[in-house]
Amino acid sequence: MDRSRPGGCHDRRPGNAFSGGLAAAKEGARGEVSDRALRALTETAGTMSRALLSLGSNLGDRLAFLQSAVDAVLPAVVAVSSVYETKAWGVEDQPDFLNAVVLVDDPARDHWDWLRTGQAAEQAAERVRELRWGPRTLDVDIVTVDGVRSDDPRLLLPHPGTPERASVLIPWLEIEPGAVLPGHGPIADLLTARPASDRDSVRLTSLTLA
Repeated sequence: MDRSRPGGCHDRRPGNAFSGGLAAAKEGARGEVSDRALRALTETAGTMSRALLSLGSNLGDRLAFLQSAVDAVLPAVVAVSSVYETKAWGVEDQPDFLNAVVLVDDPARDHWDWLRTGQAAEQAAERVRELRWGPRTLDVDIVTVDGVRSDDPRLLLPHPGTPERASVLIPWLEIEPGAVLPGHGPIADLLTARPASDRDSVRLTSLTLA
């Protein structure tokens, strides 16, 4: 069962993420979002170890699995997005996903370290890989690592699916409004280029991650 986090939680009304959470991130209408975005930008300026991780879950206690991924990268967490709900992509006949992104920074880790950390979190969540794009307890994707470019099939960077995934772009824009996806341009422009149906399918929830 999904749950809201007690204690220190922020009240978020469910709704359309593009018109609600997105606009707030860009215009500063929600102080919580703008403060978090500013903190992410200032704390990571000039560093060379920052990474963006995309989290997803559509089986079991979805929020708990997302939280377990955040816990796995502590104390490297710089910013965590709101939690969004989206329809499954690729294989549509499955439960809806909860999605979020987390911005991390640890000078001791490179892109391979982040990959291993994500895989360990998935293994701890007992993820079963039987069907491509099928249901999963936890999915941790490495979206970008300091603009590192990698053609290694074990870890493609930036993640090739990012420009088409509103479920990644919307929470990313929330915590890092000025972000640029290497080789593709500003994420705000990438999101604007997506069909309205894609943007509208990403629904802001009242759930939170600590």
